[in-house]
Amino acid sequence: MNKYKTLKIVRVICSLLVLLIFLSIFLLPKDIFTAPCRQLIPSGIRTVTFFTVAVFAFFILLTVIFGRVYCSFICPLGVSQDIAIRLAKIIKLPRRKKIFTRNRRLLRYSFPAILLAAIFMGAAIPLGLFAPFAIFGRFTAAVVKPSFTWLNNLLVDNAVFENLYPLHNPPFSLLLLLVGGGVFTAIMIAAGFRGRIFCNTLCPAGAVLGLLAKISWFKIVFSHLSCIKCGKCAKVCKANCIDIKNGIVDNERCVNCFNCAAVCGYSAINYVHQKETKSAKPDLSRRDFLLIGGSAVLGAAVVPKLLRGTPSPKAVMPPGALNFDRFTSKCTGCQLCVSNCPGNVLKPAALQYGLSGFLQPRLDFDSGMCEFECTACSNICPNGALVPLTVERKKRLQIGLTKYFHKRCVVVTDRTHCGACAEHCPTGAVHMVDWEEGLTIPEVRPELCIGCGACEYICPVKPDKAIIVSGNKKQVRAKVASIKQVTDHLKGKDFPF
Repeated sequence: MNKYKTLKIVRVICSLLVLLIFLSIFLLPKDIFTAPCRQLIPSGIRTVTFFTVAVFAFFILLTVIFGRVYCSFICPLGVSQDIAIRLAKIIKLPRRKKIFTRNRRLLRYSFPAILLAAIFMGAAIPLGLFAPFAIFGRFTAAVVKPSFTWLNNLLVDNAVFENLYPLHNPPFSLLLLLVGGGVFTAIMIAAGFRGRIFCNTLCPAGAVLGLLAKISWFKIVFSHLSCIKCGKCAKVCKANCIDIKNGIVDNERCVNCFNCAAVCGYSAINYVHQKETKSAKPDLSRRDFLLIGGSAVLGAAVVPKLLRGTPSPKAVMPPGALNFDRFTSKCTGCQLCVSNCPGNVLKPAALQYGLSGFLQPRLDFDSGMCEFECTACSNICPNGALVPLTVERKKRLQIGLTKYFHKRCVVVTDRTHCGACAEHCPTGAVHMVDWEEGLTIPEVRPELCIGCGACEYICPVKPDKAIIVSGNKKQVRAKVASIKQVTDHLKGKDFPF
């Protein structure tokens, strides 16, 4: 076994371990898994923390030294494409006729230029739709997580394993299934027929890493004296970047999977230090630079204006979003917070935030309520869209305001006792006051409300609830209940809430 076959095996093992870690982030949330899920491009641009800057710098240095190893070893979407390519080979799907394709530089740099320029102007979702981790996350949240939960609960019901415990099914979202499942499936099908075509045409991370790979210390290169032009290396190349005729490897697109070197029986292709390599095509022309620059200007000037919108009153942002403009400019809609919400209250938005907030998380109080002492979403967000919250700060953060509709209340319509909303309010913002015929009805103290949705979720009135939470465009600090307010709130209860 030559050294490149060994290196390929190491790559496969490492990439599968990384894939398992990323799946664990969504399926088995632990604090230890929050660090690896920071995305290369979005987090490096928008989050100014020492850790994120260090991670971003590490990946830049890694690429400058070793080339695009990130794409083969670390990117979960890249590893998923490798699996799709392998499965396509096993089932013998018809392969492309051309084993070498030209470098579509204008497309692969113009498109990310639009996305990156738009994000600097406050529109994150265009980049989020094509960011590799976000694509992987949406598929995992839409398909893998529900399947995992179903299988786990099936094993629990049949007492197959004693140590398992039942999991709550995440709220179903047809939108997430169509977008998350559809985009991921399309990329996997494309990989099966055309290899890593997404990585080298539409992926913004791939474009940036490709530029750095041009100056990388180590590269895949040909040894023209040893090569017999058998074409085996080009046939196993995932990026279609090996030109056998001219003896050239396009290192901009090469993801350093080492398949080519492992299959070569003549040591004609090697991974070595080389300052300069023969290019498959001249560098970008002045015309190309102007077109790419124009694309960036277009992205900065037009895309944010097209996507700009105002949230609907029912759009409640997750705790830690702080304000609407900040939240929609940072969130890529990766669904990590949705997958890790213990109360299953988070769902991807359709147009509740406007186009700029497509697929970003919102609180749906028909599905659950925001747990009073839970800070999971804010502490697992990989992009800084949600700032980390302590439990004490979370308890006083007003993410929305409650409004009571007197004519809808079951006390008024049925002349019966209820009070479920007041019983479940954790802050005393909703309390009961005397009404008619010895009955009591809810009353809201807005200054105490944190918008957790406990009152709306528990309200028995259907289809329109008698008490509804509207979102705040700016999350502020709620007041603390006075001793008298707490006493009034607990009056007649057996235990405090």
